[in-house]
Amino acid sequence: MAREWLRELRKSRGFTQQRMAEMLGMSRQYYFLIEHGGRKAKLDITLAMELSQILGISLKRICDNESA
Repeated sequence: MAREWLRELRKSRGFTQQRMAEMLGMSRQYYFLIEHGGRKAKLDITLAMELSQILGISLKRICDNESA
């Protein structure tokens, strides 16, 4: 399950995958898996909260996109 919505939000904020990974405290490779829906890369509540803060969107919007 690719997370196109996450990629689009990241790009619209001017962030690279590398920058997102740094802000989240993970490797770029792991962030890539999250964004591209790698089966080992989970989007848990803690990560969702961090993404909402970094991207300036609500946690509800992240949850809505995940369930779509």
